[in-house]
Amino acid sequence: MAAGIYKLVIEQGETFQRAFKVKYKSTGLMKDYSGWTAAMQIRKSHTSTTVILSLTTANSKIVAVTGNPNYNVLIDIPAADTAALAAGEYVYDIEMSQGAFVEKLLKGKLVVEPEVTKV
Repeated sequence: MAAGIYKLVIEQGETFQRAFKVKYKSTGLMKDYSGWTAAMQIRKSHTSTTVILSLTTANSKIVAVTGNPNYNVLIDIPAADTAALAAGEYVYDIEMSQGAFVEKLLKGKLVVEPEVTKV
């Protein structure tokens, strides 16, 4: 399956949440991610060896959700983490894994817009 392309925009200092509903094209039914893990990395460029932010099922910042009729993948980045991101343009992708099987779900640009209100 080819990864979907989706631009994410995050504002510094906000709690960022984005939910996705992944469906099978053939049936229109939501994919069941029971037992899967999710991982997302944000980098300055595709070739950069520096990970700006890592989101995983283990750190609960990206999760494969089951039993929710509205979405089955959720990105949840706390405000403290988005405040620490430098404003600018990045790249990301999201991979879903079950054992040795890896499915690239989404990829694209990620823009961090600068925060104005600093409390």
